[in-house]
Amino acid sequence: MTGGLDDLERCYRAAWAWLLEFASALALNLSPDLRCELTATLAE
Repeated sequence: MTGGLDDLERCYRAAWAWLLEFASALALNLSPDLRCELTATLAE
């Protein structure tokens, strides 16, 4: 059995937040365009 769409969206948002935190902790530079586009998409 799988979760519903709401669960999937929540997981994507959590994964994105974790990625941003992880990248910051490692001093990685994410593409500003990628960061903006994914943040906007996940905010919808």
